[in-house]
Amino acid sequence: MKKYFYLNADPEKKENPAGIISFPKGFDWYVFDDERKKEVLGSIPNISLLKGDATDILSANFSLRIYSAKMKNIIMDYLTDIDNPLWTKINIVLEDNKTVYDYCILQFLSPPSVLNMERTTFVGSNKKLIIKAIYDEMLIGNRHIFTYHNSHINRTIISDELRKAILRAGCTGVYMYDVMGSGKLI
Repeated sequence: MKKYFYLNADPEKKENPAGIISFPKGFDWYVFDDERKKEVLGSIPNISLLKGDATDILSANFSLRIYSAKMKNIIMDYLTDIDNPLWTKINIVLEDNKTVYDYCILQFLSPPSVLNMERTTFVGSNKKLIIKAIYDEMLIGNRHIFTYHNSHINRTIISDELRKAILRAGCTGVYMYDVMGSGKLI
């Protein structure tokens, strides 16, 4: 059985905490459809770093996947032709308003069905908000990075191989934990 991990930013980490950014007022990510997301992402001005350093993964409102060029390059090596990612460039500006870093938001336009819907625990009958995810390895297939739709949580799940590559590269601001902690792989 393969091992999978959640990939998150960790602004509370004692060593190399993730930097924190916030998107502008009126930026309501959860109500945008994919076309509106592409349109809005293409018009985002420079975003200020609110707290911390410009780490390889940034923490943001709306749980967006915001990665440095270094992290993007690592992830790109592990994407498959079925992943259908959309990378949108954004600039992160430090408090001095002079130092600008290139970052990207990773969005999966067509997240795969990776959950065992019969065994996953949901809130209510509409099956939108997940309490406990049960992943199906057969549905994950050869993917090394993926997500699934879940109301207001933007989970990023990575393979052990990708996790090791991120660790070898010394990426900062990263928190990875085994999916077995809150979900289950079958």
